Amino acid sequence: MDNKILEPLLQTLLGYGEAHQLFSRDERDYCYNQLLFFFEVEKLNSIDNQAVAFTTLSELLSMLYPFDKNHLPQELFESAVMNILMPRPHAINDRFWHLYRQNPEEATSYFYHLAIASHYINKDRLNLDKKWKYTSPFGLLDITINLAKPEKDPKAILQAHQNKEKKYPTCPLCKENVGYAGTCNQAPRQQHRIVRLTLGEQPYYLQYSPYLYYDEHAIVFHEEHRPMRIDRQAFTMMFDFVDQFPHYFIGFNADLPIVGGSILSHDHAQAGRYTFAMHRASTIDRYETKRYPSIKIGRLHWPISTLRLESTNRTELIALANQILTHWRNYSDPQVELLASTEKTRHNTITPILRKEKKIYILDLALRNNRTNDAHPDGIFHPHRPWHAIKKENIGLIEVMGLAILPGRLLSELSILKSWLLGDNVSTDFMHKFRDIYDYVNKNYLNITQDSVDKILDHAVGAVFFHVLEDVGIFKQHPLAQERFLRCLSALLEGDLHVS
Repeated sequence: MDNKILEPLLQTLLGYGEAHQLFSRDERDYCYNQLLFFFEVEKLNSIDNQAVAFTTLSELLSMLYPFDKNHLPQELFESAVMNILMPRPHAINDRFWHLYRQNPEEATSYFYHLAIASHYINKDRLNLDKKWKYTSPFGLLDITINLAKPEKDPKAILQAHQNKEKKYPTCPLCKENVGYAGTCNQAPRQQHRIVRLTLGEQPYYLQYSPYLYYDEHAIVFHEEHRPMRIDRQAFTMMFDFVDQFPHYFIGFNADLPIVGGSILSHDHAQAGRYTFAMHRASTIDRYETKRYPSIKIGRLHWPISTLRLESTNRTELIALANQILTHWRNYSDPQVELLASTEKTRHNTITPILRKEKKIYILDLALRNNRTNDAHPDGIFHPHRPWHAIKKENIGLIEVMGLAILPGRLLSELSILKSWLLGDNVSTDFMHKFRDIYDYVNKNYLNITQDSVDKILDHAVGAVFFHVLEDVGIFKQHPLAQERFLRCLSALLEGDLHVS
């Protein structure tokens, strides 16, 4: 490659970095010399302010990639190049907390936009995701087909949770990922940065998710690589977080396989600045207790069985949440297939979500159970088999709140399903995989034509996600099940239940 072409590309990259405040003007020469060393060239042209037209950062990095003499995979190459322009971790922490003292929103805004500008969050790739809304009986649900993150099988998630094999970094959430170059099997993290927090008198870190499922999608993880655990300490940590960052919500995945998230081996929560359908949901009743007089309690109008606690008193909220969790872990109701444990295996847990509106804390506790049986070997309160072609993965925190994260394979598979619905021939394997979905669409949608099929499929996929949330709900949406839910609530509150 002609190095005279490289020079204007490097100048353009430096201009990008300076414009996005990855480095200051005083550091431009330093960054330039580091880039020359990386590309193994000497300066060929002294003309300043050379520029190459580009539309996205991905495009600019792709133009630079042919000059890589180390023959790195492109993702590793891009991470290494952007790291040259990045501030050191301590400088980012200093800047974050300086801004925080002025305004917490300014601090998170700085850190969030740094993650995007550094290409740690690849917005160009994320913009390829397909997103739309589905109007359900419980409000507007968010449907996304995600191209950035591979689909995970629930059994693989369980195996990873049980795997004791040592590697470095131990998992994608460990603090040791900062600056990690990556391998062919592990994603590069050279431009990855984290901010230290103290929550519940414990050391945590804040980062943003490279997959960015929603606005300002943050991850808050413990310094120690330790398993997920929902307990009083987790509640205390959540309240400390929203007190420090009241413009963000925070929530934990359930701490059991099947109903938990994709990384159960590392204690972490997810946070961000987004209003989910669950947040907009109302309660169907309002109760109070004599023991915790400041708290309003209600069953949420939501397909997943959820309790909402509201109060300005965080001490009482933490105490009541811990009481509910303790009793729920031992609560069974065979009439709705709910068994708290079998053969010393615990099945009950919760997915807690907290946000703060002015001075009022709003804590949602979604009740979860991960038991399996012969009829539902993947999970009784898990997506049932007719929907697996669309969604088989665990229903974690984000989807509990009403945002579907569907696998990227669906973009091509829905195109094939579209052809099948319009009368074209498809492979036997595809027919076997999508037969339940094909029959569901044909049964529920009339007059499927070339003009209407795309809209019908979007609606059908949204409807399938809604049915998935219904499957996950323990107390279904009919009167007898809701009576059992009310009986459960009374037991969790030790009978101290009074209409508000």
